[in-house]
Amino acid sequence: MPDNLAAPKTGTPTEPSHPNSHAANLRNPSRTATYQLTLDAIRDHELLDPAIESLIKYSDEDNLDYEENAMKLLYAYIVTFSLKLSSKQKEALGTWITSKISRRDDTEPLVRWGYTSQEYDLFSQKLLV
Repeated sequence: MPDNLAAPKTGTPTEPSHPNSHAANLRNPSRTATYQLTLDAIRDHELLDPAIESLIKYSDEDNLDYEENAMKLLYAYIVTFSLKLSSKQKEALGTWITSKISRRDDTEPLVRWGYTSQEYDLFSQKLLV
């Protein structure tokens, strides 16, 4: 069997899992765990400021997809992976979020960004800490 096929050596024969297929990721889920590399790059190259600035600058009624995706990215790294925000970043995001909420029904940003109320609360808490 070629080296590039991942099939069990013993036990019941199964379909081979090719390294570039989704099956290989199902057999070894850690293959898809790239968040630490991304988190390191965000820190090392100081990419959080440009991400926040672009969200504030480019989010408007004509660019809702960008706004939603940027907020999901920020949630993933700030809440899920505990990326620390500077006070300047917290202030900029907090001011921007407040402006979005104060102009609309309080629940619209949740729908707009695809957050549950629990996710929104967790994200908001990170801006206060």
